[in-house]
Amino acid sequence: MENQIKLTVLLICYNHEKYIEQAINSVLNQKTSFRFKIVIHDDASTDKSKEIIKKYIKKYPDLITGIFQEENQYSKGIHNIISRFMRDYVEGDYVAVCECDDYWIDNNKLQKQVDFLDNHSEYSGCMHNCITVNSKNEKIDCVYDIYRPYITHTYTLKRLALNNSFPGQSATKVYRSKYLFYNSKEEEEAMNSIRTNGDVKNNLYLLLNGKIYCMEEFMSAYRVVNQEGSSWSAQNYGKNMSYKYFISSIDIRHFAKKFYRINFKNEYVTFHSGVAGIIKYFLNPTIENRDVFKMIKKEKKFLYLYLIGMAICSVPQILQKRSDEKMYRLEV
Repeated sequence: MENQIKLTVLLICYNHEKYIEQAINSVLNQKTSFRFKIVIHDDASTDKSKEIIKKYIKKYPDLITGIFQEENQYSKGIHNIISRFMRDYVEGDYVAVCECDDYWIDNNKLQKQVDFLDNHSEYSGCMHNCITVNSKNEKIDCVYDIYRPYITHTYTLKRLALNNSFPGQSATKVYRSKYLFYNSKEEEEAMNSIRTNGDVKNNLYLLLNGKIYCMEEFMSAYRVVNQEGSSWSAQNYGKNMSYKYFISSIDIRHFAKKFYRINFKNEYVTFHSGVAGIIKYFLNPTIENRDVFKMIKKEKKFLYLYLIGMAICSVPQILQKRSDEKMYRLEV
């Protein structure tokens, strides 16, 4: 086994006492030819998560490091937990991430992903398929079960522009640790100001700097607990997401153009989410749908003219999107 640490596992916790031991154990069970370390960030949990983490630190003091917040940072608007609090603890060439209500189901996961990245320098990261489970670890099908087997295993920025989706959930990801750092403070501030969740920002940055390889194997479990979950998906379950997709598509397009001089052609996503917000309001004028409609209108002064422009730009993207789906997805 290599003497130097090659990879850091970042575990993110908030009120995960029911699941955190399963998450930590799934990392400890990894069989690798290299050394890795574990960093756990607890965002001022109000349950027994902190005590459980400290128990593991006491048992594995040379392997596990804990970061404990006295106040919940997410509620204070600090969403970039990894870059703000965990980045300075990272050692080695690679980073793996797992929220503490998810877990890994393949003891060779890290070895497989690191082996691939060691031999393919043009890839910034590697992901894989995952199963979805409920609070009882029972496998389920749900609206988030989008990580299907891929015919083409290379995921690029072009595919992101067409589909506004990523090749894997956060617990599936191993990527090069150098991409935790930005080229300038201005670039990092601009990335943090993009109005979307941290996982989207991280995946965007990886794709701006390389390709992502998608393994067909199912090597992790993504837990969907809509009633009590603290994840981004759980917090937004059943909500009208049109405005969030609308503004994030605009912000991402501007970021790619300004810092990478890339013409990020995602006008279809902007058009689709904007129109969806309007239609939902007129068909079902609930308070939520009304507020979403107002926010979309406020974002663009001449909204309808803007959407017409987006529609015109979207025509070739819609045609390409159809062929792209046939190329990338297998029927399941």
